[in-house]
This record gives sequence, structure tokens and C-alpha cells, in this order.
Amino acid sequence: GVNPMAGCFPILIQMPILIGFYHAIMRTKEIAEHNFLWFDLGEKDPFYILPIVAGITTFIQQKIVMADTGQQNPQMVMMLWMMPIMIVIFAINFPAALSLYWVVGNIFSIAQTYFIKGPNIDSAR
Repeated sequence: GVNPMAGCFPILIQMPILIGFYHAIMRTKEIAEHNFLWFDLGEKDPFYILPIVAGITTFIQQKIVMADTGQQNPQMVMMLWMMPIMIVIFAINFPAALSLYWVVGNIFSIAQTYFIKGPNIDSAR
């Protein structure tokens, strides 16, 4: 069976949030000028660490989701490799707060997917 909620639906819900978050960062001086660890939230990550971590966590998240599907859909395999590249390109050009949001969201999603599909992932290996 095909799960219609596993396709584009989650990203369609997330896109207005990302757009709103981008405008909140750019229009609110307190957020745009705030520092966290080594980067300014309103500026691009100068060391490109967050964009790379965002790409890696996106890849891991998609790999875990695809782990127990058995027969691999060619479109899913293509998206497994293309989506992290797109995320890295977007994260390089956008404020670091968006990259941080994406990384934290991916980490929670990876943990959630692992706890939900854990036995199926282990048996698929």
C-alpha cells in the first residue's frame, strides 16, 4: 500500500511555516541580530556547517523512511539523493536560523521514525 501522507503533504504543510519563519527572521531585529553558538541567526552560516548537517540529516531521514519499503521506487531513490542537495543549496543562501530549524526538525523526525518503524528497520537490513 501507498501512504498518501508520506509524499508531498508534509512539505506542503511545512512550506508556509518556513516562509513565515523567514519573514519573521528578516523583519524582526531581535531575531536577526541574535547569536547562537558560532553563527548569527539572521545571517548565513559562515562555516557552512549547518547547511551540510541539514543535508546529512535530510538524507538520513529519507533513508530511514525508505528502509522497510522492499522494492525501491526509482522516484524515491532519485529524491533520496536530490533532496539533500537541494536542502544544502537552500541552507547556504538562507539565514542560519532556517538551517537550524531544519536540522532540529530532521533530528526529531529521525528519532520519531526510528521509534515507530524500529523493528521493521532492523529486519530490513
